[in-house]
Amino acid sequence: MGIKELGRAVAEEHAGEGAHVVVCARTASTLPEATAHIQETTDGEVLQQALDVTDSAAVAAFAAAAQARLDRIDICVTNSGGPPSNVFKNTRRKPGTLPSTSF
Repeated sequence: MGIKELGRAVAEEHAGEGAHVVVCARTASTLPEATAHIQETTDGEVLQQALDVTDSAAVAAFAAAAQARLDRIDICVTNSGGPPSNVFKNTRRKPGTLPSTSF
């Protein structure tokens, strides 16, 4: 799950309920402060990794690493930005530009 705004709030709520949380962000520099805050406010363990969700092999490796570390994945919350802003009639999907939703 991402670590800015909505993703951070969801991760914090799950950690606060006792869930083991694994978060990712496209920008590695955003992870340490966000995960430290979640750990401090919830006493939960938070694993982190920088990840480009448009790279399906990297997403698969991230999920496999999370499963190996935690034994299983009970909930997967995805939260990523959408396509670049544009007028809808001018929007064209380019092959390979949207992340796959299946792991």
